[in-house]
Amino acid sequence: MTIHDNMTKQLIEVLLDKWKINNDGTTKLSNEVYLTKSESSFPSPDGTFFDPNNNFSAALEFKPPTETKRGILTGLGQSISYLDKHSLSYLAIPSKVEYFDMQNYMTRLFEKEISDKMPIGLIIYDYREPKDILIYQEPNIEIDKTSLNINEVSKGRYWAKWVDLPLHALWIILDISYHLGESKGDRLRKVWDKFFLDYVYPKQFRNQFNPFDSSIMNMNGNFYKPMEKKLQKWNDDIQNGIINKSTALEELNKATNIQGTGDIYYWQIRKNFFPFIHHIKAWDEYGYLTDIGYEIHKIGKVHGPTSQLFYDYIAKILLIEGKHLELILDIEKYTRNKSFENKDKAIDFVIENLIKKGLLSGNGNKKLSNEFQLWGHLNLVTKISNRYYSKNKGINFNWDKITSLLNS
Repeated sequence: MTIHDNMTKQLIEVLLDKWKINNDGTTKLSNEVYLTKSESSFPSPDGTFFDPNNNFSAALEFKPPTETKRGILTGLGQSISYLDKHSLSYLAIPSKVEYFDMQNYMTRLFEKEISDKMPIGLIIYDYREPKDILIYQEPNIEIDKTSLNINEVSKGRYWAKWVDLPLHALWIILDISYHLGESKGDRLRKVWDKFFLDYVYPKQFRNQFNPFDSSIMNMNGNFYKPMEKKLQKWNDDIQNGIINKSTALEELNKATNIQGTGDIYYWQIRKNFFPFIHHIKAWDEYGYLTDIGYEIHKIGKVHGPTSQLFYDYIAKILLIEGKHLELILDIEKYTRNKSFENKDKAIDFVIENLIKKGLLSGNGNKKLSNEFQLWGHLNLVTKISNRYYSKNKGINFNWDKITSLLNS
């Protein structure tokens, strides 16, 4: 976590406390607000919040005490740009910049030109201490909630979501995008269609019900088996006379039809695979590789997409861009040197506190099982006596590994 990220997180927790715990009704955000993921595409704020009570999102631009005067004005421009995707934005700046009284200057500027014209709030903190807010100024304008796509920002976690995606498959998807080049139309759909037809459901395995090994390698060294449970169930149902083969074949073809709609397998695994790529900022909203994506692709190409070097680089990106380091530090804060019956009880306590603090929504069952699975594969957490949790100690994070990755 960079110094900038650390300061941002400190300020965000102070703001969430103001909105959730000490909300006096004068803020635009209700006490239901929580932190969620920021967009991977340009422009990407330092913090994104969703307020389910008001059904709108807000973005935060944070400028550190080391920022220049020009950088503060750039931050104002960034705050304006966030209004393209959010109903409300906030600019958080230090009280002094380069010995200049930024507090007085920006307060006057907002009162004269911003507050009653644009839904942008101003937050000024003591340049010596980001957690000490000196000025908190809401915009004097009605918040527009009509033109927002809140599907993604309403998801209630601030870190990258990983579900079942083999990291080898991540590289293959980026490789397809890399070679696709410029493309008209739905570029992400073209990437997914090729990946699905060539790697998930290749021609030689179609229209059969025996589970098969794909050419995708899992992190445990075994080959990824697409639709394994679904194929096995169809196979068993045919053998037991529950369904005839022609009906099963219709269901299989429907599930794998790339022109199909609804909750079919073709779309289900895309929903599992694509968000992680977006959240680690490996590509933009159109599927063009970012600098991070190009580096992931290069390392996989040179050293192999199942090599230790490749996995280590993904782990580093996961920690920093995917904000898993922030999650790990939050887990540490609530479990270190405490006695819980087992890991599940410890994580329940973590989740309870994250929800209370507004760092996680209260929706859904979030046991962090997927996160621990990925961390285990990447050696970011280790088992002692076959357990990830040690009583009176905490979660057994591999800090030697984590710090070596951060310093590499």
